[in-house]
Amino acid sequence: MTASNESATVKKQLDNMVSFIKKEAEEKANEIAVKAEEEFTLERGRLVQAQKLKIMKDFERREKQVEVQKKIAYSNELNKSRLMVLKAREDGIQLLFNEAKHKLVAISKNETEYRPLLKKLILQGLYKLGETSVELRLRSEDNALASSLLDEIKKEYNTKTGKEVKISFSDTNPLPSGPSAKDLDDDEAHYCTGGVILSCRDGKIVINNTLDARLELAYGASLPAIRKILFSSIQSTKGKGLGLI
Repeated sequence: MTASNESATVKKQLDNMVSFIKKEAEEKANEIAVKAEEEFTLERGRLVQAQKLKIMKDFERREKQVEVQKKIAYSNELNKSRLMVLKAREDGIQLLFNEAKHKLVAISKNETEYRPLLKKLILQGLYKLGETSVELRLRSEDNALASSLLDEIKKEYNTKTGKEVKISFSDTNPLPSGPSAKDLDDDEAHYCTGGVILSCRDGKIVINNTLDARLELAYGASLPAIRKILFSSIQSTKGKGLGLI
């Protein structure tokens, strides 16, 4: 074999080896590329799913927050409404109380109405005390009227109890004068609408029969009935509207 033939053979063998190596490299590269693509697709799917779950959880968390905020807002509005209703009720009751005070002031200024009322208040106190000597505290403007009633009061007291009673007036400690129109709207104002305070045994026993004290007493005793009359119809209407009754 000539040198040229041997060279050709060696070259051919080398070309075959290069071609084989190149083919093997391309196949390996394709295999790596396919595997990488598969891994990329899987990783992308995993990341997308993880992100979806994260978004869903975040949405659920936000949705719960919104629900909680709605409930809190509803509760606050409900409490605010209840307070407004309670205030409106109390304002309504206070309005009735103030109207009663105005009427009592009008009565105390009308001698035709006030005279028999003052007499009854004094007699009632005398009956409760059952004492032989009683001191009366009145407004300065009522002293003359009470003095003119003394004979009638003593006579009626004696007829009913069979006892005599000595009645005196407190000159040093009269009750406050009647209120002005402005005083009636001022909770801090110091006044007396009318009536009498009776005491005996050096002031150890006292009966407050002023119109103000009687009004407070009547107001406290009548408050449940006033609430029922004023608000039972409202409650009934609310109950029907809510399907409660």
